[in-house]
Amino acid sequence: MKRIRTGLLSVIIMLIFCFPITAAAENTSKTEKAMGTTDETEQTEDTLLNGIHKDPSGQTDDFYYYLNGEVQDITELKQIGNDWYNLVHGRVVGNTLAQGKYGLWYIGPSGKIDVTYTGVFEYDNELWYITEGQADESVNSVLKATVNGTEGWWVVCDGKVDLNYT
Repeated sequence: MKRIRTGLLSVIIMLIFCFPITAAAENTSKTEKAMGTTDETEQTEDTLLNGIHKDPSGQTDDFYYYLNGEVQDITELKQIGNDWYNLVHGRVVGNTLAQGKYGLWYIGPSGKIDVTYTGVFEYDNELWYITEGQADESVNSVLKATVNGTEGWWVVCDGKVDLNYT
């Protein structure tokens, strides 16, 4: 009987030293993390938003420019990948003209420079003639175009449509 007690005592001592209680706590903690039930909010750089993303809160349908999970409060034309986006306080804004380093550019509905667009576009109470996505200030001509829903021949001076002549 003494031998069984000694053997049992050895097993208990081995369990205590070989499998400490902290191991069970660590396993529970790992399980909680895997199940997403912990209060831990630590994020790695890999999980943070970077680039152009829809508002993750779902409160708007707007897209924003993120860097390391933070909306960047910048207003400029910014190249991201192969595209140039029109950013206004970090929000992607389309259907406008935007000033860039090399002129005034047509921004399509997606908020990107659209180099396929040629036509007339209203901006800041002026009608601009756009050639391949850029306001073309070199145009001094009479051009056929649609202006305010009316197709016709229009006088264009320095890239702006002159409504005094038709």
